[in-house]
Amino acid sequence: MDNFLDNGTVLPSGLVSVNSRSMIAGFNKSYRNTSLRMGIVVRAYVASDTNNLTKLTTEYDVLVFEQNEDRGSSVVTYRNCISAEAMGSIPDFLEKTLRIREGGAAALINTTNQNGAVVLIECLDGMSDKAIIIGAVTHPDRPTTLVNTQPYLQGEYNGLNIEVANDGSATLTFKGATDNDGNVVDSSQGNTVVSIETDGSFQIQHSTITFRLDRNGTATLTTNQDLDLNVTGDVNATVNGTCSVTAEEINLNGDGGMVLTTETDPVVDSIFGVPTIGVPNVKSGT
Repeated sequence: MDNFLDNGTVLPSGLVSVNSRSMIAGFNKSYRNTSLRMGIVVRAYVASDTNNLTKLTTEYDVLVFEQNEDRGSSVVTYRNCISAEAMGSIPDFLEKTLRIREGGAAALINTTNQNGAVVLIECLDGMSDKAIIIGAVTHPDRPTTLVNTQPYLQGEYNGLNIEVANDGSATLTFKGATDNDGNVVDSSQGNTVVSIETDGSFQIQHSTITFRLDRNGTATLTTNQDLDLNVTGDVNATVNGTCSVTAEEINLNGDGGMVLTTETDPVVDSIFGVPTIGVPNVKSGT
């Protein structure tokens, strides 16, 4: 029996027998890939990239560490994986980019000592070429912020940190953009801290200014720089108690107006309501 057909086709032949187990394993790998797998993000393709397949969102190459039943482990790259999102509708969405390992995919043997995102993937319909990033796991090089079992939340993305403590207080801290290792790129950007205390008091604080609204009604604005208030419309202020202003010099409306006084004359003409006297500025001690 030869291996030539009448139409000239040459049938494959050889002395090595066919390994049916390998064929089945290859088929299962391609079309019955149902295991939850963990890997590292090593490359990204934005929607406008010619290598992006879906053109829906950013796609990622994920380097995955696999255990193939009793045949040992291997490192496999799942290409063009999209990341699952929380809502999946047109008006409601939450998108984010994943950190890509610096240095590419070379020389990776575990998830430590690298700064890419550690993610979980599943294959849609069990097909290896339709892998989706469904979540992430704690990076082994990031120490946890959880120290007990009490209610607590803390999260950070690109230097913006949110924390909710066990007592209900919360802070939002802007540090400035961070690199893949979590280091602030430009320390002059931060920190700006927005905090809500347990009694509901609210505060915004930076290195040069603090704005505080206490639950008891006290409002405080403290700054070590100039304070400029530019108002287009009218300003109506009513003070039931004493209003104290301490400054070396107080200028109201610059040269365009005067501070009215009743020390020497009535402030307003009783018929026409026109101010009749004023001084251009008021200095402390005068």
